[in-house]
Amino acid sequence: PEILNVYFKKKLEELNTLMDGSGDNDQLASHEFSGGSNVSAWDSKMDIDSQETVISESGNLVKSIGKVVRDLRCLGFTSMTEDSYSSAIIWLLKSKVHELAGDDYRIPVLGCVKKWIQAVPLQFLHALLTYLGDSVDYESESSGLKSPLASRPSSFPGIGVPSEALLRWHMRLEYFAYETLQDLRIGNFLKL
Repeated sequence: PEILNVYFKKKLEELNTLMDGSGDNDQLASHEFSGGSNVSAWDSKMDIDSQETVISESGNLVKSIGKVVRDLRCLGFTSMTEDSYSSAIIWLLKSKVHELAGDDYRIPVLGCVKKWIQAVPLQFLHALLTYLGDSVDYESESSGLKSPLASRPSSFPGIGVPSEALLRWHMRLEYFAYETLQDLRIGNFLKL
């Protein structure tokens, strides 16, 4: 499990850096994402060739991760694999919240964190679930139990109508973002 955790953390860091464009993580805090933009267009100054390169590289990265996940599933390590990439995603989310929020509690960061969640972890999960064949159309009758959000499904940039699994991930990631930011802000107030 530790090896898998390290592997997924490293691959998600690569994806985050790749999606950031230049590796400068402060860019994310200063950029507004348009609602219908592709995740590769974080930096509005990027030209079309750069965007295509980012899409291609991120697609290749997700495919390589998907192959590892699929092979481990075939070997019977489904639960351990899912736990590992889940904990790597949560770890990256907490790191991003700490990076964006810093020690200054007066800076609002929740909007940037939510946009980052849609741009990196949810895009990764969508691509991974689609690659593995686990992405069930949200509106299909065979999707089983419906989420509390079933009456009004939202769309994510670059995804369209999300699957039930992606909606669950979205709620889970936002919960962890709120929790992490809350703990960080409480810690800031206690230092005063």
